[in-house]
Formats: sequence, C-alpha cells, structure tokens
Amino acid sequence: MIHRTFDDFTILKLLGAGNMGEVYLAQQNSLARQVAIKIMTKHPSNSNENFERFMREARIAASLHHPNITAVYAVGSQNNFAYIAMEYIDGTSLDEYINKKLMPQEEALKILLQLCEGLNTALKGNIIHRDIKPANIIIDKNNNIKITDFGLSKRTDGGMDITKTGMILGSPGYMSPEQAIGKKVDFRADIYSLGATFYQMLTQRMPFSADTIADMIYKHRFEKVNSPRNFNPNLDDEVCFIIAKMLRKEPEQRYQSYEEIIGDIEAFFVNKNVMSTGKIDAKEIYNNFRMKKRGFSSMFSSQGTLRKTQRRSAPLKRSFTTRRVQRDILEKEANAKKDLEEKKQQPTSTSPHSNLVTNSMMIETFSSKDQGFLEHLVKQGMLTPEQAQHAKILQDTLNRKVGQICIELEFLTEDDVNMILQLQKSSGKYFGDITVKEGLMTYEEFQAVLQKQSDSYVDMYKVLLYDNVLPDEILQQQYKLFLGDLV
Repeated sequence: MIHRTFDDFTILKLLGAGNMGEVYLAQQNSLARQVAIKIMTKHPSNSNENFERFMREARIAASLHHPNITAVYAVGSQNNFAYIAMEYIDGTSLDEYINKKLMPQEEALKILLQLCEGLNTALKGNIIHRDIKPANIIIDKNNNIKITDFGLSKRTDGGMDITKTGMILGSPGYMSPEQAIGKKVDFRADIYSLGATFYQMLTQRMPFSADTIADMIYKHRFEKVNSPRNFNPNLDDEVCFIIAKMLRKEPEQRYQSYEEIIGDIEAFFVNKNVMSTGKIDAKEIYNNFRMKKRGFSSMFSSQGTLRKTQRRSAPLKRSFTTRRVQRDILEKEANAKKDLEEKKQQPTSTSPHSNLVTNSMMIETFSSKDQGFLEHLVKQGMLTPEQAQHAKILQDTLNRKVGQICIELEFLTEDDVNMILQLQKSSGKYFGDITVKEGLMTYEEFQAVLQKQSDSYVDMYKVLLYDNVLPDEILQQQYKLFLGDLV
C-alpha cells in the first residue's frame, strides 16, 4: 500500500492499525496537504456489518464540525478496499500521554473541558460516541484535543443503527454500567466513559482492573472506585467531586448535560466552587475517601453518618471482635440498671428474626428457580451441560452477595463479613440471622440489604439473553414452557 496512488491521494507510510482497519499518512495531491487515511480491506474476515459500520463512521464524522473533533475530508472505495480521508494530527494519543507522567489537575481539567465541548457539539448533532477512552483522543503539539474514531457511534434522532438490542459494544474498562449489559444508552453513557478517562488522567490508572470482561462488567455495575487521592494526594476536593458525579452508577445521578460539567470546570478555575449540580455523597462512589476541606463537606450528604451516630450510644471500632466486647459491656450495664428497678418488665422477644430467614430464602428461591430453568433447557437439548455451567458462573459474577452489599453500605467491614461466613458454615444459620442476633446490624438495616440485593438480582433468563446463547424468541418460548410446568 505504501507509495500507492488512488483518487486524489498518495500513501506515504503506515501510522497504525486497529480492529476496523489500518491508518496511513497520505498526501492529498490537489491541495498539497497531508491527511490521515483509514483503510478497510475487503476480504472474508471483514463482514458486511463491519463495512456498514465503517461507512457509517465516515458519514457521522463528516457531519460534525468542531475544533475538538477530527475533521473528515473524503470517503471513497476501490476494488478491494474502502477509505476515509481525515485531518492528520501531528501529536500523540491521550493514552500515551497519560503513561508519560502524572498529570496536574489543572491540565487534566483543561483537557476535560475541550472533550466536553466536542462531545456537546456531537450531541447537538444527535450523535453519541459510545467508545470514549484515551486511545480515541489525540493531543496535538499545541495541546489541542481531538476526538476520533466514531466507529461505534449512534444517532439519537432515529437514524440507522446497525447495533442489535442487547448487543454489547465498547471498551470494557471505560464502559458505563448500562452499556456493559446491553441496555439502550444515551449521552450519559459517554459522560461515564469520560469520567473514567478523567480518572485515568489524574491517577494513571483505570477506575477498575480485572482479569476477565465479566469481572470488569461486574465492577462497573456494583463496586466502588478507589479514591483518586490514593494515587494523587494533591487533588482538590472539587476535582474528586467532578469525577464522582461523572462515575455514578445510575445515569439519572450523573451530570445531566455537558454544560453542567463545563460550568463546574470554569467555576473551579474562578473560585474552586463546583456546587452547581447539587449534593453528592462521595462515599457512595469512592473507597477510603477523606475530605481536605471542612467547608466543602456541605456539598456532601451526611445522612448515612448521622443515621449510624444516632443508633449507637458510643462509637464502635470497626472490627468484629471489638464490637462483641463493646456489646457485652453495654449489655452488662443495661442489666445492672434493670436490677436497680423493681422487676421492670423486659421487652417481649418479638424481633422478627424469622422474617429475616424468610427474606433470605427469597433470593435462594430465585436461585432454585434459575437452576430449574437451566435443567429444563439441558433436558430439552437447548443447552449443553457446559453451556449451563458457564451461564451459572456468569450469573454468580453479575449478582452481588449479601456480604458485599453490607460492605458497600458500610454496615460491616470485610473482616466482619469473613467472620460471619465462617460462623455460617459452622452453625448452618442464615447470614442475616447471625448479624442481627450478634448486634452487628439492626433488623431494619439487614432488610435494606435484602431489598437492595433483590432489586439488582439478575435472573437466569436475563443472563442467557445477555449471553446470546439462544435466539430471543426460542428463549422466551422455553421460559414460558418452564413456567407452565412449574404451575
């Protein structure tokens, strides 16, 4: 391909290669300027869908005009390849730039500002990117930012979209929770990916690391992010707040426009005030987050802390052993006071522990039903035993255990949970029965944990739908048959 001339272009050298083709430096002869040309070769390994996606990228990118979006000059095809001629940017990818140094927060905020302006222009053109990550962002020699690679982008105005419902596209390390499970997404999925990119700019780390795609998806959906200040102690509270707002699990809790982010960035440079988007509890997003400024704490909800302080008469250290000792002391004090009173009636033991068992069994009932559906599909010859085992492993990955939720809600520490699990194995009692009877959690708290687990439970039908093991219509038909057999 080097030195080859076609249409108005002469290929000079290879710049790089990716999943959707190769990128070359070329000369546009009529205008005597250098351009970048992305080429997709026509051969059996490239399906018609890939070519449709390639040409759609060209049309979408060509419709956008903004200093922070790579310009497209021409689109064409030859006998054995198609091409997109675009603006050549003499610079480096943000991915490479991040790896060179830990970026000062002011520099990272200026980059974020340009990215928001470019993506906001795309959104006004009814386009969302769906693959924002450092590798798709270029910094030129004048520190101007360019967004590139609209290969996975989508129109929001009802235009053609070749992505099937439930199909997962994007880069798992930067993917929003809703995009990771194949849900329909809007621009707020780009805001989440942009938050993950901003986090990496300031820490030189992605928000999560995992060995498998399933583990990465699980972490984006359910786990907290390590505080960015763990890796960059110089970050201001306001900057941590901006990241946290972008990385909320629920789209409705993130920034609701790029203008909001831009407003907070501009306010930060004026007086470090980023309160335009309301309150947020940073502890819901970060592990081990500590405020630098007391005055800034007014931005954060302290409801959880107040609730815990009100329900305990004395501060308890967060360990299983110390809590038990403290509880014994409090019990002895309470008994001494009761002895001083004349046969004061003790409260009746109406604590609904049996309900805890019932509610804990609710999830186990779901699990039993899921196992029955798998066995039904294997019996019908729809799944192999190996496929059924894979589906079970995937479901276990996607669903949170009770102990994990207790840790997330800061009701228990990891040491507490491990100790309870050991007691559970030796006693055969339910997790909630142990925690409530041992005084580690209130009945109401554990009910909240069970509700959260139930609300986010992914049943086997959804797992198989997500895993694309069977066609949707067959899966739906078999599920109805299975439910009919249960009745």
